[in-house]
Amino acid sequence: MKLLFWILGIPLIVAIVAFATSNRAPVTLDLWPFPFAVEPPAYAVIFGASFVGFLAGGAYAWTSATKKRRRARADGRRTKFLERENEDFRRQLAAAEVHRTGTGPGAAEAMEARRLAAGDTD
Repeated sequence: MKLLFWILGIPLIVAIVAFATSNRAPVTLDLWPFPFAVEPPAYAVIFGASFVGFLAGGAYAWTSATKKRRRARADGRRTKFLERENEDFRRQLAAAEVHRTGTGPGAAEAMEARRLAAGDTD
């Protein structure tokens, strides 16, 4: 990543500084319908317009992805629900297997509970 900065970032910064220093002449901006005008340097007008365009593009991209983000959140909630349901079914299956065969995880506890429920207390 640092290499990418040095390869792309430094030349870009140099180009921006060169552009700003070579375009320092004032430009008159008439702010219609207001009754006044401003005279910023040309580079400030160009950088300002570029920044506004950057913000507008970012806002457009963010709003256009709203439906996808909403769908991704819903899919995440559904996935968590299904994972919990799957885990519940696994527990029920294991309990049914213990009850049916008397073997498996927790079989000794299940058999002891059945024996005590039947009234066998030796």
